[in-house]
Amino acid sequence: MNRARRPPPINPSTNTNPIQQPPHSSGTPLQGLRTKLDPEQIPSTAIQFAAEEDRWSKESYLTVGNQPVPLSASEYHAIDQGNSTPRFLRPTIYAIPSSSDLQSATHVPLGIHVTPLAQQAPEEAPVPVIDFGEDGPPRCTNSECRSYINPWCTWEGGGLRWICNLCGATNDGRYRLY
Repeated sequence: MNRARRPPPINPSTNTNPIQQPPHSSGTPLQGLRTKLDPEQIPSTAIQFAAEEDRWSKESYLTVGNQPVPLSASEYHAIDQGNSTPRFLRPTIYAIPSSSDLQSATHVPLGIHVTPLAQQAPEEAPVPVIDFGEDGPPRCTNSECRSYINPWCTWEGGGLRWICNLCGATNDGRYRLY
């Protein structure tokens, strides 16, 4: 059998061209660098989860306001105030950048996990459903918007018109909606 011969192993003591080591691992250590991690500075997920459970066992999550969003594994009671609860829509980041430039600079992808049939807690009120009939829910007449009527639209003219909260267009309203 003709086998290829391996080169002999390199003896570190006879190597005349050693690989240079980075300055922090050879010679005198640089001032100010930590050599070890301090366990006290590492956040504990168990402590965070326990604090989260304690908080949401005492108060309800309001869908409008400036409360932090409960962790995805937390059990909480949500009060629907017109915005979706995190059970149905959960963003991948909690602070959405205010401009596309800021979004590009952060390099953090933005996504939304949509769970339209999520199970609600038994004590929560069901999601309100309105039957708009065969026509379906009214939509904004602005061809660039076409959003659906929602709790954040405003009414004028005693319910004859509604103003889209996304683009500001005035739309004809059916009186029965008001």
